[in-house]
Amino acid sequence: MNIKNMLFKALIVLIAVTLIGCNSETNEGDKDTKEETNSELRVAFNAQPPTLDTHITTAYQTRDISRQMFETLLTIDSNYQIKPMLAESYDVSEDGKTITFHLRQGVKFHNGEEMKAEDVVASMNRWKELSLGAKTAISNSVFEAQDDYTVLLKLEKPSGIALSVLAGTSQAPSIMPKEIIDAATEEGVEEYVGTGPFQFEEWKQDQYIKLTKFDDYQALSDTSDGLSGKKEALVNDLYFMMITDPSTRVAGIQSGEYDVAVDMPFDDYEKFNTDESMIPLTFNDAFIGLVLNKKEGPLSDVKMRQAALAALNMEEIMYGVFGDEGFFRLDHGLMRPEQKDWYSESGKESYNQNNPEKAREILEETDYNGEPIRLIVTRDVEYSYKAAVIIQEQLEKVGMKVELEVYDSPTLRERRADPSAYEGFLTTFAPFTDPTQFIFLDSKNDWDGWTNNPTIDSLLDQIRNSTSPEESKQYFDELQTELYESVPIIKIGDQTTLVVTSKDVEGLNYLDGPLIWNVKNVK
Repeated sequence: MNIKNMLFKALIVLIAVTLIGCNSETNEGDKDTKEETNSELRVAFNAQPPTLDTHITTAYQTRDISRQMFETLLTIDSNYQIKPMLAESYDVSEDGKTITFHLRQGVKFHNGEEMKAEDVVASMNRWKELSLGAKTAISNSVFEAQDDYTVLLKLEKPSGIALSVLAGTSQAPSIMPKEIIDAATEEGVEEYVGTGPFQFEEWKQDQYIKLTKFDDYQALSDTSDGLSGKKEALVNDLYFMMITDPSTRVAGIQSGEYDVAVDMPFDDYEKFNTDESMIPLTFNDAFIGLVLNKKEGPLSDVKMRQAALAALNMEEIMYGVFGDEGFFRLDHGLMRPEQKDWYSESGKESYNQNNPEKAREILEETDYNGEPIRLIVTRDVEYSYKAAVIIQEQLEKVGMKVELEVYDSPTLRERRADPSAYEGFLTTFAPFTDPTQFIFLDSKNDWDGWTNNPTIDSLLDQIRNSTSPEESKQYFDELQTELYESVPIIKIGDQTTLVVTSKDVEGLNYLDGPLIWNVKNVK
């Protein structure tokens, strides 16, 4: 009996020791996980945003940083298909004039308050009045609250593209608390409060923007795909460092000062690729476009714009910028080939003409007398200056006098709005879910470059009012033909972007800008 008691006690001790050991291993595992998430991520960013209020600007710098903090009713996956985000679901009425959004319940703002219909209505009605795309796509519509978790969008007439505009990434319809929307001025909201995985902490001008993990974030359970699905903040502190000089970003990622560096020079790709401490990542990105001033100056003459289009050798420009055909694509389309519902062959023969003789012949039909063609550019964006230098050389060969004026990004944005300040500038246009969202097309947008083409305006309206994909596509074919006739912009080519991370960064993805959620820094 004593022996049995002794054996029983020994067994109890053994079990206790085993349990303690298991508990120690579990705690150690928790510690490892905590070390992965209780960290910081420092992103070397190429230019400072004008604001973090997505309702009032199309700047990609605002888009890329703000999307970590703000969310929208609808969003897109990696194939540009529309998916619910803050809306749990939505319904379209039989007459197509009412869209009902059923909101997710329990979603918290960064200030601790629950998101409700009044916040959505305030946010969406403000965005609708400020967004250049919404003004034309869903004008004379209104958002209304049916109850705390139901929002109605009442349209003046059915719109085949309303949902795609609501899921847009440029000048995104971010949802913010009603009181912040009500207090907003013309300069923007005074606080940055959203529902996203990161929350605003600090902005030191020309130095950094700091975001921190939002502990009460309500993630979706769906698989992460593009901007849709599950998001997690896997670092506690996220810094966007304002590093406008590419060589400084290169040196910083090499030294370990930065964990991620965006818009990296392709000339250094092999250096990154052979360094075991770094991982170079290339992603399909926007297309590069030369926006032309159609309001004043020499290029207000359509013949001048046609001459420029005929002169340009897109292959030479893209090689000069990227150095390898693996980093770009020559394609005429406004919509990407992957967007099979929209992609059009129209205008293909007018792209990449590389025909100086034809350009000179067209130029002789104009009144051009050697007036300066001023291209305003910035060195803050690597492709911009390189492309401008090559464009200058090609246009001068056919008899145009081209001057480059170099500014920092904020000054360039200001000058773009002045029709007396330039003849052209280079920028990128991210893919959209439908062509009506390209800001440079519609005269009602009154956007930089000032397209004012009744044919394009009419075709845009017909696309918006179409009742079938086939009808929309027919009007878009006609629009792209007119695009190459009237030349409001010149498409140069589709670019990839080069992002470099340290070997310790895991999970970085990209869709019209870097996606920092679901990213670990395991060093």
